[in-house]
Amino acid sequence: LAMAAAVAEAVASGSVAGAVEAALAVLPEDTAIGHNARLALAVARKAGDPFGAIPALDGALLDHVYSYGVGAAQTVPVALALAEVSGGELGRAVPAAACLASLADSAPALTGALAGACGGYEAIPEGWTASTRTLAGCCLPDLAGRDLIQLLEDIA
Repeated sequence: LAMAAAVAEAVASGSVAGAVEAALAVLPEDTAIGHNARLALAVARKAGDPFGAIPALDGALLDHVYSYGVGAAQTVPVALALAEVSGGELGRAVPAAACLASLADSAPALTGALAGACGGYEAIPEGWTASTRTLAGCCLPDLAGRDLIQLLEDIA
């Protein structure tokens, strides 16, 4: 909860680097997630770009036998590292996260959430927003054809 509040405050400022630093401040170094976060950031910073960081992250951080017990201890560090090294650019961070096979179900979503939250709506490429704004109504048939952004504005 402390991490969420600290990161939320940094995210509100729009700074992915600030969000990463806020997360590090509440992730103890002597825990798996804290150790992995610092390792992932060091590896990604050395690589200099998200795609270039993938082989090093894969070799230094990830266990190739997936375990739910270490899922967060690997996914959160990868998301922090890729969001930061991409400068918060969704189009660079998310595809790189998808290249990590053992985290492909979680890392792209968390990386995108962090980068997107820091960059705001404007950070999402127009093609993505255009293709997802109109709701299909799969779960809530009454919403079929409704514009998601308009719906959110109406709720707010």
